Amino acid sequence: AAYALLLPYISAGCVQYQEFDELEDFQLKANDQLVDLAGEDGCEWLAVLDLDEFLFPMNPKEDNLQAILKDYDRDGIDGRFVQIRTFGSSILRYPPMLQTEAFIHCSEEDHYSNWTAKYIVRPQRIERYPRNTCPGGEGIYVDDEYMPKLQKKEFRPTPRLRVNHYAIRSFWDWKRKVARGSTGRGEGMPSLSPQVFDHKYEKENRNEVFDISMHRFVPELRRRLGLEV
Repeated sequence: AAYALLLPYISAGCVQYQEFDELEDFQLKANDQLVDLAGEDGCEWLAVLDLDEFLFPMNPKEDNLQAILKDYDRDGIDGRFVQIRTFGSSILRYPPMLQTEAFIHCSEEDHYSNWTAKYIVRPQRIERYPRNTCPGGEGIYVDDEYMPKLQKKEFRPTPRLRVNHYAIRSFWDWKRKVARGSTGRGEGMPSLSPQVFDHKYEKENRNEVFDISMHRFVPELRRRLGLEV
């Protein structure tokens, strides 16, 4: 099903489709393979994002991501790290048409769910993609002010760039996600009991802050999808 959806983009040359047969730690190994492929292809910057994560410039006056990244094209810097902001369900029970439009409530800035970061790397300068929780020995990744990330769990705002993480989405989405289990390591995860499910949902479903910073992109997204603007 996924291949069929991607086929028009593969045919147009926008997407390069790769088979991946690894099972053990397959997500980490796939990321490392991406680094190799991107480096061989001459790619200058590489970010690996999940389907529920959206990277964007926070300031409408500097909307060009490539221009921002040029500021960090310096010797001794292997890439940028970008802080995550985790969004809750906005009290929606069922999935909406556009998650970036519908989910408008998120966690407070220093909530523990925002302690991880995403990385935009220079693939020709590194050997493997940094792990989300800690870059370790994979390179030097800096914030807006060129300060490197050193600690495994460290909250540090990055006002120029942000990744919105729609981790919960609707109640129905969360229920399906938990039933599916963990797939990042190629291993399933037992279904949670109703009590654990409810506790985890209440713990992770943060809606304290009203945030529509992503909404400036919605009209163009609707236009490209053929939806009413």
